[in-house]
Amino acid sequence: MPYASECGRNENGERPVTKFFICAGQPCPAFNADAIIPDLEDAVAIAEKRTARDAVVAALAHPRRPLLYVRVNAADTEFCYGDLVAIVRTGLDGIVLPKG
Repeated sequence: MPYASECGRNENGERPVTKFFICAGQPCPAFNADAIIPDLEDAVAIAEKRTARDAVVAALAHPRRPLLYVRVNAADTEFCYGDLVAIVRTGLDGIVLPKG
C-alpha cells in the first residue's frame, strides 16, 4: 500500500496538474487531462444516481492513461455509503469529497 504522499501520482511519479470533472454516467470526451473525475454528487439527478454509479464502476475496469478519481455524494445523503462500497476497488486512484 503506498504512503499517502505517493497516492494519486501518475506513472512518472508526478501529481496531476490538469483535472477534468465530468458528469458521471455521461460519455467522456477524449481530453488530454492528467486526471478524470466523474462527479456522482450534484452533477447527477437523484433519479440517475445509481445508474451513474454503475457507469463509474464499469469505467474502473477499463485501462486508461489518466488517473481516475471519483467525487462521491455527501456523507449525510443516502448515496454516500453505496458510492464508497461500489467504487473502492482496483482501478480507483482517489476519492474527491464534496464541499461541506
